[in-house]
Amino acid sequence: MTWLALAVGVTTFALKLWALIDAFGHPDTAYRAADRLTRTLWIVILAAAIGLHVWVGGMAWGGVAGTVVALVYLVDVRPRVRAQQHDPA
Repeated sequence: MTWLALAVGVTTFALKLWALIDAFGHPDTAYRAADRLTRTLWIVILAAAIGLHVWVGGMAWGGVAGTVVALVYLVDVRPRVRAQQHDPA
């Protein structure tokens, strides 16, 4: 394994872990108010992404798919859920 592959693997794992930890930090009502999947479903999906990363590796199909899922959560879902918590209009 090259240093670059190791760095990418560790970075993408940390990204998935960050998304999973963040998903635990918001109430389910904020997810529903943001019109996104439920908190429980996001936690299951992100945990599965981490499991695939560990099982098949960060550079394999499962690792890449999990990284995409984590990025969708962090870029799309997280800002909307946070906005609902701060301004539940």
